[in-house]
Amino acid sequence: MIRSAGPLMRPMTAADIPAAIEILEDLDEDDAADAQAIYHRDLLGHFVAVQNGDPVGVTGAVPIDDSSDGYVLGPTHTLSSGGGNTDAMLRELIERLSEDGGRKLFAQTSDYIDPEDGDVYGSLRRSLQQLGFNEELRHADYYDIGESEIIYGRRLRDPVFDTLPPDHRGIRLTDVDEIGETEGCYWLSWELDDAADPLTFEDFGKVFDTVASWDGRSVFMAFPSGIAAVDDFARTGRFQFAGRLTDFYDDGVDQIRFRYDL
Repeated sequence: MIRSAGPLMRPMTAADIPAAIEILEDLDEDDAADAQAIYHRDLLGHFVAVQNGDPVGVTGAVPIDDSSDGYVLGPTHTLSSGGGNTDAMLRELIERLSEDGGRKLFAQTSDYIDPEDGDVYGSLRRSLQQLGFNEELRHADYYDIGESEIIYGRRLRDPVFDTLPPDHRGIRLTDVDEIGETEGCYWLSWELDDAADPLTFEDFGKVFDTVASWDGRSVFMAFPSGIAAVDDFARTGRFQFAGRLTDFYDDGVDQIRFRYDL
């Protein structure tokens, strides 16, 4: 492959972290703080774009837990003043993931409007769309009132579908935690258990009362498609269907999301 004289993308090192954080602060200070925690856990899969020896962009991909070759886009931003190009950087990331056997890449963004800087993530959303990402899910009032979560997806290779039998185990609630970067949204954790007793709405009500006492606004939960008990479970808790991420865990195994607004 013949490369242009533009930025060269290489794996991120520990020495690159300060510059990467500075680049992300140009986008959003909260994103920069979250990225710092991500980088200090693991730099594998994260890259910097370098122009004339200086980092001008960052991107990367994080493997999705319990998925087969699925990834979510890591912190991504370029400094236009430094010659960065988000489209070129993302295109190379997609190429690298495809060569390494990646199956699908998801990207979480928002429609946040900064009072001074305007549509902060508009440029990234446009880049994603131009590179073949499709909007798959949108949660209104997610990060805060008036700020949605928007998730895009793009296949990295052709799908291969297997027919899987439904899972008939019961569902047991295990925990509820506030979702990072949100103001008042909580995530309901669960596990599959053959011995799980059926829940009533009163059982869910105890969870909702607890979240309300924490000034929570909404409770979300998500399941792989193919779990037979999901519809009854969500109906008992009076959750509303909130969207689907296609082939999230594997080809033919989607992530189905539900929401309860307090």
